[in-house]
Amino acid sequence: MRMQKKWLFKVCPLFLTLFFSSTPHLANAEHTESSVLFSLINKRLSYMEGVALYKYEKNIKVEDLDREQIVINEALEEATEKDLDRTSIENFFRTQIDIAKLIQYRYFGDWAQNPTNTTAPDLQNDIRPSLTNLGHSIILELVKLLRDKKGIKSEQRDLFHASITIAKVHSKDKDDLFDSLLLIKTQ
Repeated sequence: MRMQKKWLFKVCPLFLTLFFSSTPHLANAEHTESSVLFSLINKRLSYMEGVALYKYEKNIKVEDLDREQIVINEALEEATEKDLDRTSIENFFRTQIDIAKLIQYRYFGDWAQNPTNTTAPDLQNDIRPSLTNLGHSIILELVKLLRDKKGIKSEQRDLFHASITIAKVHSKDKDDLFDSLLLIKTQ
C-alpha cells in the first residue's frame, strides 16, 4: 500500500504538469488556425499599394464598381458551393473592398504630396490573379474554421490586429474587418 501511495505522489504531479502544460497548446492551435486566415487577409490587403500605384500611374479612379461586383459575385458563388451564408460573406467581402479602397486613397494622398518614382506591377496579369487566388484561399480557410466548429471568436481581436501589418490600415479598419469576420456563418 505504501508503494502505491509513493507512486501516486510521483505520478500525479507529473500528470497534472503534462495536462496543464498541454492546455495552452490547445488554445494556441486555435490561434494558429485563425492566424492562417488572418495572414491571408493581410496578404490580400498588401496588394493594395500595387493596385493604387497602377491606378495612379494610369490616372484611373480608385473606385471601380463593376470590378467590385465581379469580386463579390465570385465570392458569393464559391460561398454557396461551400455552404457559407451568402449575406455574411457578402458583408465581409464588401468590408474588405471598402478597406482596400481606403488604403488606395491614402496612397493617392501621399503621392499627391510626394510623388513616387516606383513602377506599378501589371494589374491585369499580376495583381488580379493573385487577389483572386487569395479570395479563394480566404473562403477555404473560413470553411475549415467553421467546419471544425472553431470559427472566429471575439477574444481573437488582438491577434487579428497584430496580424494585419499593412501601414495604411488603421485600427478602425481592422475592427470593422474583424467584426465582419465574426458574423460569418454556415447556411
